[in-house]
Amino acid sequence: MESLIRKLKKEKTGLLIQTHDYPDYDAIASAYGLKIFLSHYGLKSDVCYAGKIPLFVRDGFLKSLELDLYPVNAVLDQTRPVLVVDTNPYAGNLTPLKNPYWGFIDHHINNYDPARDYFYRDVRKIGATSSIIASMFNEFGVPLAALPATALAVGLFTDTFNLIRGVSEEDLQAYAFLFPRMDAELMKLSVINKLTIDDLEFYKRAIDSLVVLDNMAVVTVAGISDRNLLGIMADFFLSLMEITANLMINITEEGTHLSCRSLDSSFNAARLVRSLTEGRGSGGGHSYMAGGFIPGQVDIKEIHAILESTLETMKKGG
Repeated sequence: MESLIRKLKKEKTGLLIQTHDYPDYDAIASAYGLKIFLSHYGLKSDVCYAGKIPLFVRDGFLKSLELDLYPVNAVLDQTRPVLVVDTNPYAGNLTPLKNPYWGFIDHHINNYDPARDYFYRDVRKIGATSSIIASMFNEFGVPLAALPATALAVGLFTDTFNLIRGVSEEDLQAYAFLFPRMDAELMKLSVINKLTIDDLEFYKRAIDSLVVLDNMAVVTVAGISDRNLLGIMADFFLSLMEITANLMINITEEGTHLSCRSLDSSFNAARLVRSLTEGRGSGGGHSYMAGGFIPGQVDIKEIHAILESTLETMKKGG
C-alpha cells in the first residue's frame, strides 16, 4: 500500500475506486473503507459502479454512510487511475472503463491470474475483501471511526455467512479489530433487514421449482433483477437439513444468471459454475460460493444435463 500512496502523491492524482457490477455489502464496504483510508494521507478518491444496488443495501446500509457512489457512465475524466475492489479488472463481472487500471484488492483467488501485470495487487485467500481493508487500518495505525468500522464489519460478516463460510484466521482478527469500533445497532439492522414483502413472491416460485440432486438444491426462477437477492435465496435453501449445496438459476431477458453455494468441502462451486458457462458465458468465484452469467436464451434441459454430468464427475473425484 505504501507504493500506491507514494505513486498517487508523486503524480498528484486522485484515485477512482471501482466495485464489481451490482455491488454487495463487501464491495461497497471495501470501497468506502479504502476511500477513508486514503483520505488520511490527503488523497482524494471517488467510488463508481455499474448495475443496480439492492434496495435493502441502498435504503438501509448505504443511506447511513457518508458515501456518494457514481455510476460508471458518469465518469468523465478518463485519465484518472482506477483501483478495483472485491474483484479484478479481467474477472468479467465489472463494466470496463477507458481509464488506466492500476490494480486491485480482492479475495477471489480462483479468478486471479498472476501472469497479468498491474502496478498494485493485494489478493488474499480469506473470506472478505473488507478484512483486507480493515487490516490496513490496523497495520498502518490509521484512525477508524464508527461508520467505516461498521461498514467493514457488515461486509466481512455477510460475505462469510455470519463468520462460518470461507472464514480464515485473518478474517477473525479483522473482526476483533472492528468490533470495539463499530456501531452495534447499525450492524444489526444492516445484517438482518435484507428482504422486502415483494421479494416473498420470488421465494414462493423458487420453492415450487425446487429439485434436489445428490443433496444439492437446484432452483429455477425468472425475472429477478437484483442479483444479490439470488445469493440471499441461495443461503435460505442451504439452511435445509438435507441440502449441502445449491444452484440458483435466474432467467432474465438479457440472459441467465447463476448463483452457487456450498457447505461441502468436497464440492467446488466455482468449478460447477465454470462448467455450466464454458464456451457460452463467464463465471467464477470460490470453492464455496460462485456466480456466472450466460447471455441470450439458454436451454434449461441442457443446463440440467451439464449439471448432472458435472456432479457425477465431481462425485467420482474427477
